[in-house]
Amino acid sequence: MRDFWSLARGMFKYRTRMVLAIVFAILGASGMGVGLLGAAPVLQTILNPKSAEAKTLPVMVSEVNAKIGHLIPAEWIASLPTGKFTAVVWVVVALAVITVFGELCNFLHGYLSMTVVTRTIADVRERVFRHIVHLPMRVLMQSGPSNQLTRVVNDCGELGGGMNNLLGKAIAQVFKAVAAVIVAFMTHWVLALIAIPTALCLGAVIRYTGVKIRKGARKGLQARGNVLQTAG
Repeated sequence: MRDFWSLARGMFKYRTRMVLAIVFAILGASGMGVGLLGAAPVLQTILNPKSAEAKTLPVMVSEVNAKIGHLIPAEWIASLPTGKFTAVVWVVVALAVITVFGELCNFLHGYLSMTVVTRTIADVRERVFRHIVHLPMRVLMQSGPSNQLTRVVNDCGELGGGMNNLLGKAIAQVFKAVAAVIVAFMTHWVLALIAIPTALCLGAVIRYTGVKIRKGARKGLQARGNVLQTAG
């Protein structure tokens, strides 16, 4: 892992794209959180329109405004339509717009992160190839040309997969998890507290499984390198 982090520092060469990718990941996760938060009143109004929980649009906006520190002027809230069906339509349209915006941010995050990873791996491949070209002929004959070729192609490909998981999936899923936790506490903090021990147990199981998978993958790469060295 130390070697991986050492090579992953090469991504900081493209720090502007990295920062933009993280920003778009945060915006995409925020869109998901807003969508989850806005789905509850819509479902309550559609499934049971005559209940006390079926709220009008001014009531919904007033509750949200109270949670965000009354940033929305009261005059704007008073001008909203009061029909419950109209409230559902407005919320659904707003959720659709937010969903499109969130997916656009997710696409830009994936595009920028893949661009950073691709350029970093190209730089690493160039460094490895330059190092192999300047190796003594005795070293090349001992290890075999196939073993050296796999360092340029296969090993760099595996390194790119790790960087892509780090900058792409890992960052996106972390921010989405944070957004989901915030929504859970805003919706029902008691149930959210009850669910935390279960989440910790699942995290421990996933971590244990990940360690086993990494060990197996490391042994597989070593065995493949030995086979290529013998064949070369």
